[in-house]
Amino acid sequence: AELNFIRGVAFVKKREYEKAFEAFQAAIHADPDEGEYYAHLGWVRYMLHGLTEADGAIAEIEKGLRMNPFLEYAHLFLGKIFKAKGDVSRARRHFEFALQCNPDCAEAISELTQLAEMGGDAPDRLPPETIAFIRQVNDLVENLDEMNHFELLGVSREASEEEIRRAYFKRVKVFHADRLPDGLPEEIREKAESIFTAMTEAYDVLNNPRRRRIYERSIFPREDGPLDDVTRARRSFESGRRFLKSRRFEKAIEAFREAVRLDPENATYEAYLGYALSHEEGQPWEIRRKRAIEHLEAARARDDTLDKTYLFLGDIHKRNQDLDTAEGYYREALARNPRCYRASHELKQIELLRAHPHATLKDLMNRK
Repeated sequence: AELNFIRGVAFVKKREYEKAFEAFQAAIHADPDEGEYYAHLGWVRYMLHGLTEADGAIAEIEKGLRMNPFLEYAHLFLGKIFKAKGDVSRARRHFEFALQCNPDCAEAISELTQLAEMGGDAPDRLPPETIAFIRQVNDLVENLDEMNHFELLGVSREASEEEIRRAYFKRVKVFHADRLPDGLPEEIREKAESIFTAMTEAYDVLNNPRRRRIYERSIFPREDGPLDDVTRARRSFESGRRFLKSRRFEKAIEAFREAVRLDPENATYEAYLGYALSHEEGQPWEIRRKRAIEHLEAARARDDTLDKTYLFLGDIHKRNQDLDTAEGYYREALARNPRCYRASHELKQIELLRAHPHATLKDLMNRK
């Protein structure tokens, strides 16, 4: 299912909509309980047939939203279709709901700005450069954990002290609190602050010859001798994270298993293995859920300070529609890492759902 979904997304990017439609249909056939598959199928139906198939496309996207009301891109899809139909009121509601799902959704902000220009109420307009900055911040935060100091500053391993200094101060002009654009959401300001803090730490390390040598040895082990198990485990773990990000879950599981085998006391590796197992292809959800929780609980037993363990447990219980338990885990994640932005975002989604405990999705979308 996941492989077909990934193929479908790739076909959409190439505008090969007929192939994308077939791939999303295959994904649904393999896993009929995944809302994002229906949302993408509906959007591709609209891209293939336009307004003549708009009602069918809307029905498929709404089916996906009934499975998961917080698919921000599904709301974006619906907003765009209703906008094309001339139903500005419903388009606005869906774009606003996308913003409630993700307060930093730059595309929803852009769409609402366009609606404002067409007439009617909308939030104050953000300049295009501010929207571009929001995208930049979100992209960086998403990849922050995977970037080493050199990548974060945009320099090579061979960079001189002067090159490192210039790169850092170039970024200071963008991400320092005094240089941020006006009108940014508070959450984006906090994310920019975390990026600036990480960049400053990177600069402090790379600008100090002794600290730089120690750091380079830790992340770039020598290749002219046998690697120890801890180093091999770290490499497997890094490969697993790359596979996870590209939604190649089977490869991610394989890499995380190897990392755990080589360094069985590392709780982070165990936690990521558990999370990847919750996406294992070809297994019913209940089996995936139980296996994932077993590994996440094992990770928590080894080290109860990791925010990722609680974040992943929250994700699994949320998907299982156990919002009370999910909320507890997201709060535990924030307690261990107050800058765990995704935990904050998930808590906002749960709050939104609880604000309308007896409403259907249709009620929420059409409320006056």
